[in-house]
Amino acid sequence: MATRKPRHNTRREQGTQKPTASGQEMASRSGTTSGGHSPLGALLSTHTGAFPDALAMLALCLAVGISYFPATTAGFIWDDRAFTETKPVQRLSGLLQIWFDPRALKHYEGHYWPVLYTTFWLEHKLWGFATAGYHIVNLLLHSAVTLLLWRLLRRLAVPGAWVAAAVFAVHPVHVEPVVWVIGRKDLLAGLFYMATVLTYIRFVEDGRRGRYIGALVLFGMGLLSKSIVLTLPVSLLIWHWWTQGRVTGANIRQVLPFLALGLGVTVIDWLSYKDLEDVTLEYSSIERVLIAVHALWFYVGKLVWPTELAVIYPHWDVSADNPLAWGYVVATVGVLVALWVYRRRIGRGPLAGVLFFSVTLSPTLGFVDYGYMQFAFVADRYQYLAGIGIIVTLVGAVAHGVNRLSGAWKPGQGTGVQAMAITVASAVAVAVMLGVLGVISWQQAGIYQNEGKYFGHITSFNPRARSAYYNFGNWLKDEGRDEDALDAYRHALDASAPDIPAIRTNMGVAFENLKQYDQAEEQYRLALQVKPRYKNAMNNLALLLTRVERYEESLELYRNVIKIDRNYVDAHTGMGFALAWLNRPGEALRSLERALALDPSRRKLGTAREQLASILGEIDQYHNRQKADVHYRRALDYRQQGRLEDALAALRTGQEQSPESTEIPMTMGIIAEEMGRLDEAATHYQRALEINPHVPDVLNRFGALRIQQQRYEEALTLFQTLIAIEPGFAKVYSGMGIAFFHLKRYDEALRSFEQALSLDPSLEEAKNNRDHVRRLLGHTPAVR
Repeated sequence: MATRKPRHNTRREQGTQKPTASGQEMASRSGTTSGGHSPLGALLSTHTGAFPDALAMLALCLAVGISYFPATTAGFIWDDRAFTETKPVQRLSGLLQIWFDPRALKHYEGHYWPVLYTTFWLEHKLWGFATAGYHIVNLLLHSAVTLLLWRLLRRLAVPGAWVAAAVFAVHPVHVEPVVWVIGRKDLLAGLFYMATVLTYIRFVEDGRRGRYIGALVLFGMGLLSKSIVLTLPVSLLIWHWWTQGRVTGANIRQVLPFLALGLGVTVIDWLSYKDLEDVTLEYSSIERVLIAVHALWFYVGKLVWPTELAVIYPHWDVSADNPLAWGYVVATVGVLVALWVYRRRIGRGPLAGVLFFSVTLSPTLGFVDYGYMQFAFVADRYQYLAGIGIIVTLVGAVAHGVNRLSGAWKPGQGTGVQAMAITVASAVAVAVMLGVLGVISWQQAGIYQNEGKYFGHITSFNPRARSAYYNFGNWLKDEGRDEDALDAYRHALDASAPDIPAIRTNMGVAFENLKQYDQAEEQYRLALQVKPRYKNAMNNLALLLTRVERYEESLELYRNVIKIDRNYVDAHTGMGFALAWLNRPGEALRSLERALALDPSRRKLGTAREQLASILGEIDQYHNRQKADVHYRRALDYRQQGRLEDALAALRTGQEQSPESTEIPMTMGIIAEEMGRLDEAATHYQRALEINPHVPDVLNRFGALRIQQQRYEEALTLFQTLIAIEPGFAKVYSGMGIAFFHLKRYDEALRSFEQALSLDPSLEEAKNNRDHVRRLLGHTPAVR
């Protein structure tokens, strides 16, 4: 807001109050001119003048694109599943559900924000779930909000309009709504908010009812994007007070329909959300006041000094016994009183900006309970619109102060060199400020690349963020980092007061992945102690018991899961597996048929009978592997006793039981080598590679055998295949060197021996061979 109040002579016309002063006149009264000759030149003036509008708009858009560029490669994270896993977004017919059946969105999103989900529905039809498209749309929306803000500030004759818009464009506190796809709700709300205000101001100026209706429609679209725009009617009254020094009855009557529409849509949204998550936090009225005033100063601090930005900020102490908490209250009252008392001297602008800031934030200050308060009292995204009040007040105050410089430093006075120096210095100061903000935004945007960086960032700033630790653990588990996942889950448990069955259940899955079955069972049972009817833990425990061959116990658990939820598909499927292992194929078939009836998509695996046949086939293979393992262990005992023929005979029997095993033919090859039967050993190694051509030990042994057989080219082929799989295998390079040497490719032999020694300097054979080749090359021309 401007730091000097614009003065209007007003008259009544068609039921509206129409200012007679133009934006140009208001600019002059605020100490700026349209020509851009102030010390900050076009940058801090109200109108651009010599700084062309098109260039100013391009600069703002480029600032957005550069500052948030990492968003273009970011993925979907956390609450983005509210649309990626929502069926109406994916279905062509889902648009009707989005608008007329809010229950269809309640799985993840309880709010009734159909405009937001309409954009996601449309994009899904254009490019599916390709992440870049969604992020680019967010950047375009933020650019549009920035341009509308600049247009609004110019229309209000606010000093430093372009700089204020540029600060808004690149400020790091806006990373969350801009880079996080689901943050689009704030961008859409901001877009319709700005459009509503501009349209309403034009209505006040010319009294055309079409503009008034248009403003109401735009306001409704904003409410259906995010209900935070509910406060807009109060902001319109603040604007009336700022421009004319009072709020008239006509102003109130003009704003009442906006207030009625806002309350109506917000009540619908609140009822929809209440059904999904009815949050009740036991804060007293005094504590809520302390939370609110602390939050106001917190937000101002992040606007002025945007460091240590976090996605989930830790809760602070709200005790009424905390003197610092009351210090925020005293400071807040002091600022408001000072701005009111000195409004005639400094103008109504600063007070209007502070009031706008406070009113716009009011729904999220803790006076009313909402779900996110369980995690934090504040969030950067909440001040996407509200922060404009502080940004404009501070930038306007600086611009107004510079315009009032006296003497040789005053615009229009002093030498041309002085004026140019001040203009250049001012422009550099603005550029540096915007550059610093842009760099911070770029860095902050990087944490949204994937859930690992995102949740890792949250936990590094907020060790008590149990939900972040839990989600971080899920990401680590999905990445195969089960040990790290367990560590994150333990932090999530430490950070929570009550035990949480979902965390215990996922710890069980991680332990299962690590084949630590006893620990996995313990975690599942701990989860069931906390929540005895927790079907996910119960089903996972049943599956684990099936895995460790405790089939009767698993059946009992599956039956309990089905009692809780008769349509639980995984329980019917798991029961079919357990029954098959118990050799009860008829009952197994009925369970699999029930699973297919509940989830026909499983038919891609075949009919129930085909699936049962597959399961029974796997069971037969398992039993055969068990029998083959008996023969394999017997063969190892024979080998240790020196009974090599008996060992080979046992391995042949094991191979008949488990023909897909690579371990058996490889062991047969080793024993054949020990017996001096090299051709037979080669046959066994070849058989192992036919089953799996990428077993490093077989490739290495077969390559060494081929060298013994003086088949050096074949040895090289085997060694090169092995290096492609495991490039750090030092002995392989030594073997390649020997093959190259016998092929008289001495340069390549030397390089191979040197590579082997670089990986393992202790290889004496490689060292001796390298030295021999070096001496040889001293008398023999290099082979190219």
